[in-house]
Amino acid sequence: MSINASLKKFVEYVQHGSVEKMLKLLDKGLDPNYHDTETGEVPLTLSAQLDNCTDVIRVLCLGGAHIDFRARDGMTALHKAAITRNYNGVLTLLELGASPNYKDRRALTPLYHTAIVGGDSSCCELLLYSRAQIGFADENGWQEIHQACHHGHAQHLEHLLFYGAEINSLNASGNTALHLCALYNRDSCTRVLLYRGAKKDMKNSNRQTSFQ
Repeated sequence: MSINASLKKFVEYVQHGSVEKMLKLLDKGLDPNYHDTETGEVPLTLSAQLDNCTDVIRVLCLGGAHIDFRARDGMTALHKAAITRNYNGVLTLLELGASPNYKDRRALTPLYHTAIVGGDSSCCELLLYSRAQIGFADENGWQEIHQACHHGHAQHLEHLLFYGAEINSLNASGNTALHLCALYNRDSCTRVLLYRGAKKDMKNSNRQTSFQ
């Protein structure tokens, strides 16, 4: 089998969770740190998005996969696991030493992405527990709590505040998380912020308070 054919086959084995077949190719010296020509993914970023990913991830790492090796889009396996809300993937990668603070091309962390995608907040909590840093911002100055409020993810907001997110932080338009709750009618997030002591009278760049 040519090298290219082997690499293609290996990606198929990863996607199907065929651990035995993966082991055979790894034993023959296949290096699992390469980009799939079609998807731009690496075997480890692919595996992080699978339902039954634990064994696949472990075999890849034992076989020489660099745990923070990035796909072509600049994301690590931990980014991919967080975005697909794959708790087992996040847990396994963290246990094997993945960094929760690597940034993608937009300088965003896996934790940041959990605030956007929402769903079950266990991935968010696990990343915070594993010392994920808070307070990264996108190109518009939106931090994790701004995203959580924009999308109405109250449980994520609770976790972020519990772990020390700055409740009155401003985005580039001078809006606080409370302004965004008012803008997008996010009642549950508004209640969380008010209960935790968010300032109601802060004005944004248009001199408006959240209540205006």
